[in-house]
Amino acid sequence: MTTHLPLVQTFKVLVVGESSVGKSSLMNRFVHGIFNTQHTATIGVDFKIAIVNIGEYKCRLQIWDTAGQERFHSITSSYYRGSDGVIIVYDVTNSASFDYVKSHISDMEHYCDKTIPMILVGNKNDATNETNKIVTTREASKYAQENQLNFFEISVKDNKNVNEVFNTISRLVLERRLQQSECLQRMSNGTRIELVDNTIPKRKCCLH
Repeated sequence: MTTHLPLVQTFKVLVVGESSVGKSSLMNRFVHGIFNTQHTATIGVDFKIAIVNIGEYKCRLQIWDTAGQERFHSITSSYYRGSDGVIIVYDVTNSASFDYVKSHISDMEHYCDKTIPMILVGNKNDATNETNKIVTTREASKYAQENQLNFFEISVKDNKNVNEVFNTISRLVLERRLQQSECLQRMSNGTRIELVDNTIPKRKCCLH
């Protein structure tokens, strides 16, 4: 069955994680192509727009950078609602930031549709940080597989895998929306649909 989605789609994508893991740097590198070595904490929520082309579709990403500080938790939780995809960022040199990934997943599942795509991203995987790396690729990859998460290790500083992260979340969100549209068309045509768990594909783990 052919779906009839508009060729321009708007997606709300959240970038979450603890303070100083590089969420703002990730956004600035992807949207503006720049990297600032000086860290400035995000107050509340930052917002940027980017376009990603997936096949014939133009995906307009509304990217929300949520503050990692716990005191802003009550503010940022409201931004989970209505999200189409979530990018969870941790710092490969900071084990505490990885430990908090479980909390971010729990928040997402509480405030969002549990079927929305999520990507686990280990930032600061730079050549200069090799000796300081604490969260190993094997550990993070295993966690991603167990939780059905797509997984990337990236370096915002070296511009490594940054575009791949946003291209992947765009593709996953688009695929989910196309499946939802197909289901609605079948229902409108009087076709009975059995509601089963695999109506929406499970999150897959991509190892990079």
